Amino acid sequence: MKSGITRRLITYFVGVILLFALILSIMFIMMFRNQTVDNVKAEITSNARELADLLGDENVTNTELLARFSELDDVLEDAQLWVVTQDGKIWARSISGNNGMGMGMHNNTSTLTLRVRNVVDDVLSGEERSTDTFSDIYNSRTLTVGVPVYNTQNQVIAAILISASVTMIQSTANVGIRILFMSTFVGIIIAVLAGYFLSKRFIQPVLTMDQAVTQLAQGRYDIRLNNQGNDEIGDLGRNLNVLGKRLEDASRQSANLEKMRQNFIADITHELRTPVTVLRGYAEGLRDGIYPEEYSLDDVSAQMIRETTGMQRLIGDLLELSRLEDPDFKLVFSDVEFHDILNDVLRGSVERARKNDITLTTEIEEGVWKIKGDYDRLRMMLNAVLDNALKFTPSEKSIRVSAKKDKTKLIVAIQDEGPGMSQERQDQLFKRYQRIKDPNNATGSGLGLAIASNIASRHNIRIDVQSSEEMGSTFIFTIPL
Repeated sequence: MKSGITRRLITYFVGVILLFALILSIMFIMMFRNQTVDNVKAEITSNARELADLLGDENVTNTELLARFSELDDVLEDAQLWVVTQDGKIWARSISGNNGMGMGMHNNTSTLTLRVRNVVDDVLSGEERSTDTFSDIYNSRTLTVGVPVYNTQNQVIAAILISASVTMIQSTANVGIRILFMSTFVGIIIAVLAGYFLSKRFIQPVLTMDQAVTQLAQGRYDIRLNNQGNDEIGDLGRNLNVLGKRLEDASRQSANLEKMRQNFIADITHELRTPVTVLRGYAEGLRDGIYPEEYSLDDVSAQMIRETTGMQRLIGDLLELSRLEDPDFKLVFSDVEFHDILNDVLRGSVERARKNDITLTTEIEEGVWKIKGDYDRLRMMLNAVLDNALKFTPSEKSIRVSAKKDKTKLIVAIQDEGPGMSQERQDQLFKRYQRIKDPNNATGSGLGLAIASNIASRHNIRIDVQSSEEMGSTFIFTIPL
């Protein structure tokens, strides 16, 4: 592409210019030649009529006629003049190459060809004629104009015939054609040079974009194009900048996600290793009858149950998220009363709030709120958010749960007085493996809010987060009825 497009543009440009010049030249030659013939014909006719007026005037002397003939010979170079009387006599005739017109050359039209005599007869009968018939006499192509001569009684007494060589006419036209060809040639050279520089200027942004695309393909997503115009090429440049920005963001997010996944794998490996090690130790102790004296068999059993419960919860969260992210997995939708879901969630959280010395307040409107949904998973969605609020709300603080109906939707809000979150943290909140490093979240898997987001998406529920650092967080659910 480095020079191919430039060559093609120049070739197309020159081709169009040549085609245009060819068509224009053909049209000009045809029109110019016809116009030249028409101009010569008009000039001959004008002079012939003037001579006819002189010959028809009885007061004009021979001296005046000779003077006018000489002027005509100067005007119409190589022209032939005939004056033919009604009785068929040729009263005067100029001869090519003889500057004097010569008077009294009495030849008879009977010696002429039939075609020539017919033209002479037409003029003697009062017609004006223009013809190439006299070419037979001069053995070359000629244009002849015939004009009748009238006397004072308006009677035709003679005919004037002036013949001019077509070769002479064409030579005049050829001068103009040569000028046209020279001008066209110079114009084409100028057009080629202009086309070359214009093509280079036109193709430069495309070459720049080609280099930018090559760098994008090589992974350099920070490349940006400057000086975009307001045309289609400018739009393409701006779109490439948008593409580069999105690829850069996607690459950064992918790197961050990969890092989070690696950290999660390391964390989950550690979290699984610890309970597995503890379980193995207790199992081997039970097998060998060796365990600390301060622990009873019930204590050992309870610890083993706690460890297996933690592993079971972690594995369950992973399985649940995988199912929700599978588009082929169908939820069990039915008509459910949303108050029942809220009450179920709150009952399960009251005792935990009491143990953590957290005040749990509710403000729920009464009514019948029937919605279509999966009861268990809607409960899981609210539980995940309320569980988060309980984890990060300090003792002697409060959590407020409110719910109200707004026309065709329900607005449910869970507000805590925890540490809050930055905007950057909020943007990543509902993605997989997001865990806040906090002592209160030691047992968290980073999957709860991702599960809640997927459940909300399956029910066309929107979750909005309002939070700022040190000011707590509010999760708002907009649920269509």
